[in-house]
Amino acid sequence: MAKRPAKFTQADISRAIKGARELIDLGMDVPAAFVAATHYAHWGDEERNPGLPFRDGTPTVLCAAGDRAAVVKWSNDSHELITSVRRRLNWPAGFIFLDVNPIFDRVVAALGHHPPAVIDRAYS
Repeated sequence: MAKRPAKFTQADISRAIKGARELIDLGMDVPAAFVAATHYAHWGDEERNPGLPFRDGTPTVLCAAGDRAAVVKWSNDSHELITSVRRRLNWPAGFIFLDVNPIFDRVVAALGHHPPAVIDRAYS
């Protein structure tokens, strides 16, 4: 899938900061956490707009290891999911796995909006 860059906005910066805080709380160092959160906020593909969860409501997972990050769609097939993540992160021994949907919901609600309405508007 081709990656699409996004432009920096105040909302993007806010999402990156919130996401980085969650990653830091999980034990990631500060620079790597900001790289991973910025990846989520500024890159998308045919299925996901930058800074947004997947349109269909499937959990959006931000995975990070060292200076690499990947955003993937949740799969109930754990072997497939873990293999896909490890491949995208260049086969690390381990990685941090963060469900970004609750973070997105908190940030959007704090800005006074309804998360599903924001997603519907963004993808319409």
